Amino acid sequence: MNILLTFILGTMGAVSSYIGIRAYNTKKLIQDLPTSKIRSVAVGISEIKGKTTPLTTILKSPFTKQDCVHYHYTIEEFKQQGKTKKWVIILQEKSTTPFLVQDDSGTMQVNPKNAEIDIPQNVQYKSGLGKDPPKEIQEFIKNHNKQTTELTTATTGIVAGFVNNIFKLSFEGLFGINKTMRYTEYLIKPNTEVYILGQACIPTTAQTSPPQTPLTQNSPKQTTPTKATQKLQLQFQKGTPFIISNKKEENMTKKYSIETAIFMTIAVLLFAGALYFLFQ
Repeated sequence: MNILLTFILGTMGAVSSYIGIRAYNTKKLIQDLPTSKIRSVAVGISEIKGKTTPLTTILKSPFTKQDCVHYHYTIEEFKQQGKTKKWVIILQEKSTTPFLVQDDSGTMQVNPKNAEIDIPQNVQYKSGLGKDPPKEIQEFIKNHNKQTTELTTATTGIVAGFVNNIFKLSFEGLFGINKTMRYTEYLIKPNTEVYILGQACIPTTAQTSPPQTPLTQNSPKQTTPTKATQKLQLQFQKGTPFIISNKKEENMTKKYSIETAIFMTIAVLLFAGALYFLFQ
């Protein structure tokens, strides 16, 4: 039993150490890497600041239908998980449409796919016993289920009805009683000041072509195409941080300092526990 506890605590300590070290390295990188003017960005890890503008489309946020260059939403249900109840994500989506960032030296394309996006929530709605979600959420659910039906009918044929029941989204449970749910939307609006840390690369042809409309209830409206003055693109690359935030650089440094302290402290406590059981 002691060996098992030692292994479990040691493994958890190693994971916590990894997260803490990664947070520390990110903090150091933010502190040490100078902010580049967009026209001076070279291939490699880069840090820029500027205002957002659409590349070829203005997206509509899923719930509130506001103009944006990026959105992220989650739909969660408060449900039983083992012996406890917790919020569980049942549906989420992050837009991957590239956008531009502009400073006083030029513009640069950003591909937000796989980025760590640190922005405050735009809105959060809740529903539960005796409280339906607002009309915009009900409309979102209706459109989502309609698109799911069309997609599954085209791909699964005669079993479409069965598949639809599995993936159907509803705020009602057994006997029509409302589930306890919350609906959160995050977005980056045009002309928002952002901080970005990521890998500057030469984009492929596919990445620089006008993005297709995502399969959501959003209906992006077309704008006049804008050609970035910087030929490179900021994007995700495995092994390097990729952060998009509307916070100031000093706030980002503080955030990762706190994460480092928390996870390294947890790691020390877990390793101490592992050693205790090892020598019992």
